[in-house]
Amino acid sequence: MEQQENKKPFNKKLTWVVLILVLLFVVVMSGKGTETPPSSTPSQQAQPKRISYQITDRWTIPNGGEGKVIVISPDYVNDADMVALGDKLKSDTQNDRNANISVFDNASAAALRDKVLGDKATTAEQDLYDAHFVGQYSKNSNTGYHQFVIYFDGVMGANQKTIKY
Repeated sequence: MEQQENKKPFNKKLTWVVLILVLLFVVVMSGKGTETPPSSTPSQQAQPKRISYQITDRWTIPNGGEGKVIVISPDYVNDADMVALGDKLKSDTQNDRNANISVFDNASAAALRDKVLGDKATTAEQDLYDAHFVGQYSKNSNTGYHQFVIYFDGVMGANQKTIKY
């Protein structure tokens, strides 16, 4: 009888060990099928909208880089597209020490830039220029100044947004 009494505690211990191992196995195996997939694979991620622009004037900045006047579609003058344009300009000028890019949504207004800056524009020309001057991208690596100011209502409007890089 003594042998049976000694077997009982051993059987109890063995039962607990087996039970724990089975539970551990079940927990591990149940987690295998419930892995959450990544939010999206690189091919599924939304590609940033490609904002195209036309360069109507450009000049070299002596300290390195370029100045430009660009024209975009008026359809792009909204928050999401202008932010995407700022990202594109940042990418396009990443190797430039300096950049000064005036953004217009009308080619005729863009053509008036030198006339307006030279204070030779008529009131009507100034108004056209102001209404369609929709952004100014500026970068100066020497000072760390780097921003894109968006003028949703034209340069004289109150609806503006500044993005600092």
